[in-house]
Amino acid sequence: MPRRRRKTTKPLLPNYIRQWREKRGKTQEQLAEYIGISAGHLSRIERGQQEYMQGLLEAAADYLETDPASLLMRDPSMAENIWSLWDRASNGEKQDILRLAEVVITKKAAS
Repeated sequence: MPRRRRKTTKPLLPNYIRQWREKRGKTQEQLAEYIGISAGHLSRIERGQQEYMQGLLEAAADYLETDPASLLMRDPSMAENIWSLWDRASNGEKQDILRLAEVVITKKAAS
């Protein structure tokens, strides 16, 4: 007789998929269709009630024009977040931001 897997009671970590989807002006139906799941399944993932696989995260990030890590760690609705500035910056401005950040960190370490 096969052993039954015991359900874990460990809560799922929060994600920011819904916030990224809304920031990009996409519906659950659009994102769900793109990644190949139902809108209900996506809703459960967004609410932290359903697990997801790496492939799903990568597909969602591709569609939402971000990276998988951002879907897990960055709330794009937080305007004061430095990442909001980064998202709006051109490639040249991003290089300036990196140089300025390096100066600040180097200066701080030298103090």
